[in-house]
Amino acid sequence: MTRRRLCALLAGVLLAGAAHVPLSAQISQNVIEIKQSQFVPSEIAIRSGQSVTWQMAPAETTHTVTSNDGAWPSQTLNRGESFTWVFQNRGVFRFHCQLHPHMKGAVYVDT
Repeated sequence: MTRRRLCALLAGVLLAGAAHVPLSAQISQNVIEIKQSQFVPSEIAIRSGQSVTWQMAPAETTHTVTSNDGAWPSQTLNRGESFTWVFQNRGVFRFHCQLHPHMKGAVYVDT
């Protein structure tokens, strides 16, 4: 088998495999769940221009997603609600819940 033919065959196999991956699995989702009065995970690393979504679990009570340095406005979330923020700048962005001070986390952008 020639090198060109082998490369074409491998490319075809790889493309065929990628076609069967669900779209949801192909898209990288940066989600922090709010459950059992915790941010899960409490820390996440992303690239600038990406977003993070904080998603409330259905059984959770009210929480906030508050930037420690005012990078984004405080959001009060109720059961099942979410909040998304796009991080344009490099750095470490720490956050907490105003209602539950033990709940803390950080987003690492291009670090």
